[in-house]
Amino acid sequence: MYRILLFILFQNCLLSANAQLLARKKALPDEKPPKAVLVELFSGYKRLERTRDKLTKPELIEALKKANQKMVMDFDDNFKYCPVYYFYDSNIIAIQNGEIEGKLLDEKGGFVEHPVINNRDTNFFILYYGVLVPNESSPFDLHLTQKMLVALNYKGDVLKYPLPKTPGPATYKNLKSKKLNIFYRYSNKRTETHYRACALRYSRLLERFYGKQPALKTKKYF
Repeated sequence: MYRILLFILFQNCLLSANAQLLARKKALPDEKPPKAVLVELFSGYKRLERTRDKLTKPELIEALKKANQKMVMDFDDNFKYCPVYYFYDSNIIAIQNGEIEGKLLDEKGGFVEHPVINNRDTNFFILYYGVLVPNESSPFDLHLTQKMLVALNYKGDVLKYPLPKTPGPATYKNLKSKKLNIFYRYSNKRTETHYRACALRYSRLLERFYGKQPALKTKKYF
């Protein structure tokens, strides 16, 4: 009887520990914050190859350009947690293979000469705005057609819970300014190209999870 009680007590302790692990919203000591985030910009090269109608290609190129511009402006103006670099989707395989140097861009589209990460680093997140590809860590009730900001590790795998893999669709209602939400938003239904502001929300999500980092200098567009 005594052994049974000890076994039950031990099992309850394990269940309680696992519940706390799954429910936690703070990083553990060995979960280091990213040194930088790499934001993927879309060139549409795959979509352009599949588009046979030449008349739609210029429109698609222009739509992707405008969406990229909104995303860069959003992150450059509102993401404050750590350094932000940009890269085009045509370089995603190289970056996942650790070929970082010479691939990163700044907010003006120029190559970054001295980034805080190099080819040997693995402590960075890759961010893209699009549909979250379902895997074992994705909730089953996720709307798979809903576009959002998604965070990947250096290998290109979706961050596993409880790491902050996505803040979900975001608005700037908490800032009480419709102007901000409209300013960073882009939508083109004809080309199915969209972007909604999400940089501020993800910046705050990282801060809540990992703790505060040294403040970064930010720019304001208005």
